[in-house]
Amino acid sequence: MANITKRQHKDGVWAYTFKVYRGKNPETGKQLTPYTSTWVAPITWSEKKADKEADKQAALFEEKCRLNQVSTARHTFYDYSAYVISLKSTQGLKHNTIRIYNDSRNRLLPYLGHLKMSEITTARLNKIYQELLKTPLKNDKSKTLSPKTVLEDHRFISTVCNQALREGIIPSNPATLANKPIVRKKKVKYYQKSEILAISEALERVPVKWKLFTHLLLISGARRGEIGGLSWPDVNYEACTITISNTLLYTSEKGIYIETTKEDNPHVVKLPIETMQLIKEYELWYKQQRLLCGDRWHDTGFIFVQEDGKPMHPTSIT
Repeated sequence: MANITKRQHKDGVWAYTFKVYRGKNPETGKQLTPYTSTWVAPITWSEKKADKEADKQAALFEEKCRLNQVSTARHTFYDYSAYVISLKSTQGLKHNTIRIYNDSRNRLLPYLGHLKMSEITTARLNKIYQELLKTPLKNDKSKTLSPKTVLEDHRFISTVCNQALREGIIPSNPATLANKPIVRKKKVKYYQKSEILAISEALERVPVKWKLFTHLLLISGARRGEIGGLSWPDVNYEACTITISNTLLYTSEKGIYIETTKEDNPHVVKLPIETMQLIKEYELWYKQQRLLCGDRWHDTGFIFVQEDGKPMHPTSIT
C-alpha cells in the first residue's frame, strides 16, 4: 500500500506525496530508493474531496509501480544527453551526425537542460518547438531557425529518449507523439540541355582537374563530396566505371576527412568513353605534378588533390 503524506500550502491548496517502498537490495541489504510522486488538488476543492481523490491517485500510482512504469532515476536532460552522445560516438556513429547532435544539445539546454528525463512531456516538447521556430539566428537577427533545424532537434530528443526508454529510465518516449516541424521539400531545379551544352563549352577553357571534376558531377549525378572522395582504385578502365563509396567532408574540429556515403552502400557508375579519356588525360597531369613536387608530394591516393597531393577542401570545390 502506498504511503501518503499530506500537507497544505499557504494558499490553502492540499498536496499529497505518495511513496511506494521497493524493498532491499539483495546484494547489499540496503533499502532501495522508493518510488515517489506528488499530486496537488485544485484550489477550489475541499479537504474531504481532496483526501478522497488522493486515495484514488495513490492507488493508481501504486499500480504503475507494480507494472514497472515508474522510474527512480534522477537524470537531467543536461547530463543524460551528454551520456547518449558519448555512447553513440563509441558505437561508431558518423562524426558529422555527432556534430549535429552537439549543436542540437546546445540549442536545447536552455529549454530542457534542467529537467529530469521523467519530466519531459509531449506537451512541453510541442511548446519548445514553437519557441525554437521563433528564435532569431545568431548571424542574422532578421531570420529565425528553419523547420529543418528544429526537426533535427526533435530527432535528437527522440534519440535521447529512446535510449532512456531502453534503459528503463522513462516508461515511454514523449517525442513519439510530439508535433514535429513540417519541412516542405523544395522543387528540384534541373539543368536544361542548353545549359549543359553551355557548361561543357566553358569547361574547354579551364584546367583539366576542374574540367574532369565538373564533367563527373554532370555525368554521374553524384554529390560534391562523393566525387572529392574518389581514389584511384575506384576507377575501372576496362569496365568504364567508377565506384562511389566515400564522401569528402570538413569540420573545424576534425579538419578534412573521409566517411562512407550517406547510404553506406558503394555504388558503381557507368561512364561514357569520352569521360574515361578525360580521366586518362587528367592522370597524366597528376603524375607530372607528383614528379614536380618530389619530396613535398603527399601520396594520399585521392584522385582530386591539392598541388602537393593533399586532399582538397570541400569549399574549394564549391
